[in-house]
Amino acid sequence: MACLPSLDSRVRDNYEEMPWIAFRYARRDLKLDLCEKFDVKTVPTLIFFNEKGEVVKREDRHFVTDHSQDIDAILAHLRQEKKE
Repeated sequence: MACLPSLDSRVRDNYEEMPWIAFRYARRDLKLDLCEKFDVKTVPTLIFFNEKGEVVKREDRHFVTDHSQDIDAILAHLRQEKKE
């Protein structure tokens, strides 16, 4: 999930192609609700959810950064977490 700071058409077009949900920056109420629900204390925070909306993995931003060019490694890592 990402918070859109602008309605600029280029930004909006980019987010339409990405596989996550985005909401407008003006929806501070939604941001606060989500931060409370998922115990987000700092930005950026990366949380992975399964198809049921359950948290699979959180606080693994560095793993994703280190493997940003290898989606298979990221998916394998998430699948391993699911089994444990």
